[in-house]
Amino acid sequence: MSERNRYMMFAGMGVGCISSIYFLSLLMGLPLLLAAPATLTVLFLLGKWLIPATTISEVQAEGAAKQQWISLVLLAAGVAGLAITGPAMAPKYGGWDAWTIWNLHARTLTDAENWRKMFQNVTNGHPDYPLALPATLAFFMRLFSSADGYMIPFVFSMFVAISIPVVVYNEIERKSLPVAAVILALFVVEAYYIINSTTQYADALLSFFLLSALVCVQYARDNYKLLMAAVVFAGLCVWTKNEGAVLAAIFMVIYAPVFFSRSALRFTLPAMAVPLLMVVIFKLVCPVQNDLVRDTGGDSFSLLLQRERWGVVFDFFADVFNQRLAYSRWIVAVYLVLCAVTKRLPSKRFLLVLVSVFAYFLVYVVTPKDLTWHLSTSAERLLFQLFPVLLYAMGMDVAEVDLPYLNRTKTDAPAVSE
Repeated sequence: MSERNRYMMFAGMGVGCISSIYFLSLLMGLPLLLAAPATLTVLFLLGKWLIPATTISEVQAEGAAKQQWISLVLLAAGVAGLAITGPAMAPKYGGWDAWTIWNLHARTLTDAENWRKMFQNVTNGHPDYPLALPATLAFFMRLFSSADGYMIPFVFSMFVAISIPVVVYNEIERKSLPVAAVILALFVVEAYYIINSTTQYADALLSFFLLSALVCVQYARDNYKLLMAAVVFAGLCVWTKNEGAVLAAIFMVIYAPVFFSRSALRFTLPAMAVPLLMVVIFKLVCPVQNDLVRDTGGDSFSLLLQRERWGVVFDFFADVFNQRLAYSRWIVAVYLVLCAVTKRLPSKRFLLVLVSVFAYFLVYVVTPKDLTWHLSTSAERLLFQLFPVLLYAMGMDVAEVDLPYLNRTKTDAPAVSE
């Protein structure tokens, strides 16, 4: 993993630390004057652990310094493009769920005396949603004394929106700069990504955690720290949104040989326990059950057998793919053709996307809610969670194909065994 992405992984795990420590401080009644230094201490120790000073940098081919400059210029151009188009296309003050759920929960959590009143907002307020995003926002709102402001949620959403393409670019660029540039350009020009990543919802943060888990697992066999980081990021998916449990489970199953080998278990189990413990504590404190789980009854099997429901869900998913992915859908087509021509099966990364889409598909088939309403209010956002992972999977797969003018002349040094 490049040094740039180690810092990005640190930032992602830092969000998990901040939200967890802040939530625990509310439970224990600790003042911010104690919670803030404790958070900084944990972040410092995390940085020393995850970004060791003795890390061996990647070995580059001769003349690669020029290419590194080109790489940095392209990355800066992409970040600048997102920094310009993001605020221009972002919904003012966030989307509907930002007002009624995520930012409202954050503002409630800034009140150390009355934060449990968040659980009283039962009607469409979803107080059962996990706290990775609202607890992080609440921490910074209190730290900067701006509980009633709108700047912190917007800045944080822009940070996540820019971080996702940066992580993807940094990984693909190590194998193929041209492919990395194309994928970065897709993030910049795809309105579907820009709008959904700046709504101030938790979907972008969930996508970032899933992407980070997928990036870390590529190095997990040679680096126990990144193995543990991959497991923690999977757990943070659950700490971010309820459906994150589905994505985390699929991820852990697909990469089970990596995580559950005899030598890896001693790292996997402790890493898994930390974020899941936060979820369990929150669910014990929260007196409200998830409405979708609560309303699901014994008729789920009969719904599963209704062919017309499969057709409705398929048509909606197809419309999202055809109408929202203005440019990326053509890249998907090229990718599939390339797999056929080179006689290569899609990677586990791409399989993760396919299985996750099918899992979401089944959720809508058996939903106890009105199917049309449920699709129109959430399906586009759920599919967005997988969009960055889709671009990352396709970009890495293409970059790993031995094609002229696309690949670096030498491979990077293997991951450091730690």
